[in-house]
Amino acid sequence: MPLQNRVTPTGDIIATPHRGMFTGNRGIIHDPATKTLTRRWASQAWLTCVCEFKGRRREVMGGRSWTELFFLDEATALSAGHRPCFFCRRDNAVRFRAAWEEGNGVRRVLARDIDPYSIASGSLTARNGCTRSPWRWVNCLTARCCSRERRVS
Repeated sequence: MPLQNRVTPTGDIIATPHRGMFTGNRGIIHDPATKTLTRRWASQAWLTCVCEFKGRRREVMGGRSWTELFFLDEATALSAGHRPCFFCRRDNAVRFRAAWEEGNGVRRVLARDIDPYSIASGSLTARNGCTRSPWRWVNCLTARCCSRERRVS
């Protein structure tokens, strides 16, 4: 029976046998004795990490450490509100931060300043209120495109 540790694009955590390309976490949200979830998140840092990093291995939900969650692909992780990890995915995280800064009209933002946006809506939200999937507004790099679309509709 698969564990409830696969994240959908809407941020729900489900049990499915499908494998994921990325892992991530929302803090310690499981009971290690039963390997069941006890809550949706325990940390505002919703990260997306590589599944293999410097040969390190973990037992999934094996102890009182962060709960291993899995994402089908990066679009799923971003849509669910997770950002790239600055430790194991530094290049992706730096590019993500630059796009986030551009889209939100800010400079020199810290990762901890991006993280609360994940919790607020279940997915990342641009400063102008755009709630489109983040991979769409990160690609456009400006908040103006979303504002124009809102006026037209």
